[in-house]
Amino acid sequence: MEYYNGHHNTESHKVEKLTDLNQEEANGLACGPQDLFFDKLERLNADMGNLGIEKIDVTNKWNWKPGSYDKVKEYIYKRLDLHKKAKGMDYLMTRAQDRMNYMNFIQRQVRDMERERANLKYLGVGKDVDIEDFKDTCRIFVDNIIEQCDKVYKMTNSKVIMTPYVELAARDSWFYLDVKLTELTLDIYDGMKDAESTKIQSINLAPIHIIFKQSLRHVLNKQRTEFQSCGRYLSTGPRLLFPFIARGYNRNNDYQGTCFDMHHDDVRKAVNPTIGHNLLALSVTLMQWAQFYHMKNANPYNQPYLTHLGMPEDFSDAYKSYFDRDSVTGSCGSTMIDFANSIGMSTQFEKDELMHKTCRNIKCSLTDVCNLSIGIKQRKDIRESDHSFQSESMAIFLADYIFDKRDGDTDYMQRDISTIIGDEIYFDFNYDNQDLHRQLSVQLYEYFMSNSKFDIYLYQYLESEGIIEAEKKPDTKSMTTEELETVMKSWVESQRGE
Repeated sequence: MEYYNGHHNTESHKVEKLTDLNQEEANGLACGPQDLFFDKLERLNADMGNLGIEKIDVTNKWNWKPGSYDKVKEYIYKRLDLHKKAKGMDYLMTRAQDRMNYMNFIQRQVRDMERERANLKYLGVGKDVDIEDFKDTCRIFVDNIIEQCDKVYKMTNSKVIMTPYVELAARDSWFYLDVKLTELTLDIYDGMKDAESTKIQSINLAPIHIIFKQSLRHVLNKQRTEFQSCGRYLSTGPRLLFPFIARGYNRNNDYQGTCFDMHHDDVRKAVNPTIGHNLLALSVTLMQWAQFYHMKNANPYNQPYLTHLGMPEDFSDAYKSYFDRDSVTGSCGSTMIDFANSIGMSTQFEKDELMHKTCRNIKCSLTDVCNLSIGIKQRKDIRESDHSFQSESMAIFLADYIFDKRDGDTDYMQRDISTIIGDEIYFDFNYDNQDLHRQLSVQLYEYFMSNSKFDIYLYQYLESEGIIEAEKKPDTKSMTTEELETVMKSWVESQRGE
């Protein structure tokens, strides 16, 4: 099965897979005296892989497999750059000598590796582990993890859901603990560090998704290993941010780093394989982490106001006073614009309607000082003016005229458009002709609205197309802006049957 580990899809399995391992998979997960040898072998193979050379390996009796020596000879040849052209004999020798500094390091690694290989042969350590004993170890681990996940689900009233996965890739195998936190509330506190804190606001949270990653070999063999974690705040609609999950500045689905702040040591202890995973303790710690924020003590990635849009009226004055109004309105505006673009809204009217409705629904207290809200109100007033109705009529008329004249051919249509607005219009060709017609109408309307009044280029186009008779056209060189506007208004009203 495919499992997204926060950065890419992996070929993973449910944790129950560990109870049905074959010999090769068990060998890759076992830990023992062979670890030192395989660690050094992996480093050598990684360096050889960078030069395009296949890996070397040993037999069950710790002898080098056929072809290993030839691969190492090729590695030495390429590492010393002997396969590259040289400007002269002196340069060839000098270059090889320079590369020897790194080869001396590799030589020491290989010497230690050979010593470990000899020790394994002398001690009679087998390369194959006892598959049945190892399966018993895995079965105990699997049963314990599944039992704990079920207990966490019940004890937290389904607010914490934990699902374990494993990615099997020989010695580079991983244990994933997939954690979802739902139906939580972030309580914001204020007060001096040494004094009693006071809750100043509660914010309902969207689900939080965290993925823990650990070395599967070390987890199964109860050896110390660190954990990696990444997370994502699963808000629906506009993208909101959780204080302790880093902001992602790209547009992909990558999860970001998590900061457990004062809870880091507790999290680390709960996933320590040397004493066994304590998932119930982990769930309690994560719920405390997700639901408590102190204004003076916290060290967040993001400020709390990024977990919600705007500043709702029913939020406390103590909470509102903590944040700069421009910062709140600026971040909210950027979030809403990004969301509108992400769902395909192309016209300013559609975006304004969405944002105005959102502000009204959350009852934002900052609409009077928010530049975005002020701009929406100004554009709404303009759309309700006489010029807006005239622009709408003119845009629809021209869209019909140009579309019929050019039979929907956008290459020819651009010539007419360029004459009217002095530039081309971008068309989204993923739709049919009816939608192309709508796109043309909307963009012409927005152009007319952006200028507040019709310009002389539109008048000249109407004349050149015979839509307005030339003898009825005043001298455009001596014509004032007011006169031009009067002429255009009269024409538009005649088209509307007024």
